[in-house]
Amino acid sequence: MSLRLTDDVYLEINPIEMVLLTTEEPSKKANSERREMQLDIENSKRPPTVVACAAETNRRAAVWSSAVRLAAAREARLILYDTDATSLWTDPFPEFDSGRYQHPLSSAELRELGRADLATQVDNARARGVDAYGWLPRTPGAEALIAYAKAEGADTVVLSRQLEAPSLGQRLALLTADNAREVAPPELTLEFVSGDEQWTEASEVASSPVNIVDAAATRALGSAFRASRLLTATGIGLLVAALLLAGGAMWGLLPLPLMVGAVALGISGGVMVASARPRAHLA
Repeated sequence: MSLRLTDDVYLEINPIEMVLLTTEEPSKKANSERREMQLDIENSKRPPTVVACAAETNRRAAVWSSAVRLAAAREARLILYDTDATSLWTDPFPEFDSGRYQHPLSSAELRELGRADLATQVDNARARGVDAYGWLPRTPGAEALIAYAKAEGADTVVLSRQLEAPSLGQRLALLTADNAREVAPPELTLEFVSGDEQWTEASEVASSPVNIVDAAATRALGSAFRASRLLTATGIGLLVAALLLAGGAMWGLLPLPLMVGAVALGISGGVMVASARPRAHLA
């Protein structure tokens, strides 16, 4: 039984007549405990899971090989976490149908999303008897990687030892060995693999042709929708500026010649809004 004393203090009496003071509402505390228990039960039902910090080129070949061997030896599920998928400009999933793709992704789904190289890595792992999948994160950095591993119930994350001496891009993305160690819980093992130290910063730019040239139509359409929204917002901004300038000139608050500028801004904004529609299409 619990009694509310103030907004933040509750009196809780347990079955053996012990009186406890708590600052957490009993119902909220119970809900939180139930959620944690449910997550633990879901994770306990899953097979052992290994998450590998992968890439779409062969610069993470040593990570792939070690992760496949580890997953095969433990009969564990393997998820290739593609750190190349995050971008400031594009989303790895189509905006109009992102809910269709649930994690982790099969090789067929990866190919639909234009990630043929990662799909091939998944297929090669499956050819070696490993239950392998891939995932395309939206958020960069080691914290997102560790959070995903925890959500999937993984107990091991395989990373390249190259992250001990990260590039400038990796530091900016917070994808370093130190970042991973800071956020990894004690029950999650970080296994650093040697063999990819020959990786250079130039090889990060030389990504797979799938990312640069042959992007899937779904990704192209998602990018077109985002460009359309940006164009619409810019056009509306110009129209608003034109109205303000015209109103100021009409009321004598601004010089009358500014009316010409207002008309020009209004025309430009109208053209932008009228032309703001995605031109990409699905094949």
